[in-house]
Amino acid sequence: MELGSFREDLFYRINIFPIVMPPLSERVSDIPQLARARLTKLDPGKNYRLSDSAIPFLKLIEYRGNIRELRDILNRAMVMSDTDELDHVAI
Repeated sequence: MELGSFREDLFYRINIFPIVMPPLSERVSDIPQLARARLTKLDPGKNYRLSDSAIPFLKLIEYRGNIRELRDILNRAMVMSDTDELDHVAI
C-alpha cells in the first residue's frame, strides 16, 4: 500500500477481520495430516501414502515456504518414488 501498488480503500475493506495463521514450523503436529491431504489433491487417481520414516523426517524440515514448500517436497517425492509409499529417501 505504501508503494501505491494496492488500493487503500480495498485494503481497509478486507482488513476488517485479520486472520493470523502461524507458520508451519510452529504447527509441527499438523504436518502429517496436511501432508496426507495434500497427497490426495496432488494425484487423486493414485493412493500415495507416507511411510513411518517419512513423517518424522517431514517434521524436521524448516518450512520457509509454509504449505507451498510442503506441497513441492511431496510432489518431488511422488516423481522420485517407484512405489505408492513415500519414504524419507524419496523426500
